[in-house]
Amino acid sequence: MKIVIISLLVVMISSSAWANNKTQTVKGRLIDAQSHYPLIGVTIQLLGSETPKGTISDNDGYYKITNVPLGRVSLKFSSVGYEPIILNNILVSSGKETVIDVELKEDVIILESIEVESEADKSATNNEMDR
Repeated sequence: MKIVIISLLVVMISSSAWANNKTQTVKGRLIDAQSHYPLIGVTIQLLGSETPKGTISDNDGYYKITNVPLGRVSLKFSSVGYEPIILNNILVSSGKETVIDVELKEDVIILESIEVESEADKSATNNEMDR
C-alpha cells in the first residue's frame, strides 16, 4: 500500500511541475530583404518582460530565445545599417515553438559633404637635422 501511495505522489508532483512550465521557445531566421542573404549579429530583444531576454543571430541568420512566457509578446529586431523592426502581439502558445522569420531593409543615411583643407609652410624645414 505504501508503494502505491508513494507512486501516486511522485506522479502528482511530476505532473504539476510539468503543468507549471509556462514558457516556450521563439526562433526564426533573419535575412536581408533585397539580397535574401542571412544576417549575422542581429540583436533580438523580448520587450516588456520582467527580466531582459534576447539573443543575437548566428552565422546563418538563425536565432532562438528560450523561456519566453506564454501569451502575447513583442520582439525588436535591430542591426547596424538596417531599419529596426518591432513586431507586436506575437502569440506564444504552449503547443509548439513559435517561428518568426524576418526580412530587414537597409537603412541608408545620406550625410552632408565635408571639405578638408590644409596649408603647409614650404619655407620651413621638415626635420631638425644639424649640418
